[in-house]
Amino acid sequence: EHTNMSSVIQRHENAHKDGVWAVAWRRDRVLSGGLDGMVRMWDTNHDAYTKEEGSKYAKHSLGVVSVSLDKSQARAASSGLDGIIHVHDVTDKGSTICTIKSGPGEVFSSCITPSGQHVLAGSQSGNINIWDAGSGLKDQAINTACKFIYAVQCSPDGLSVACGAAEGAGQVYDFETGKRVHTLSGHALAVVLVGLVPPPHGIRRPVHHPP
Repeated sequence: EHTNMSSVIQRHENAHKDGVWAVAWRRDRVLSGGLDGMVRMWDTNHDAYTKEEGSKYAKHSLGVVSVSLDKSQARAASSGLDGIIHVHDVTDKGSTICTIKSGPGEVFSSCITPSGQHVLAGSQSGNINIWDAGSGLKDQAINTACKFIYAVQCSPDGLSVACGAAEGAGQVYDFETGKRVHTLSGHALAVVLVGLVPPPHGIRRPVHHPP
């Protein structure tokens, strides 16, 4: 007999005018992105989730497919089907730090690193592109040799990057060197969501010893 061990803690109706496609949670805050192109911040410190007033989060012209928060909750990133990535200043109600224009269809998933210093995004060319979150300039690109990268995620320590691709491939890379350290197999269709947790339950990152 199946027992449902979960329950709804809070529920907010009409959080967006259309479907909610992305959420991110850091301690007492929830960031949401919707098909309406809006990015919204919610305060979870109260009995009911309350929307942040005076929000300055930039609107996407098409649906928001990915949102993320850095470890300190100082910066956030959002990406949409319009090919735009916005980096937001959470400490200033979401005002725009920089806007990264990668081109229509070029970005499906993005994430900001735990430090808030970089933004990562998968691309239809198979690259994981990495930008400076302050200036919006591209720092590097990791060539995965895969098809369209649907999902990308940084590990909690910021040392590893995981991605999921259209052909069912899952891979983990060293953030600093761009070298592949793990290949994850077993999916017959596209991998559209990935996540990394620290050891002992997650993937152990190889230790690089100096010569």
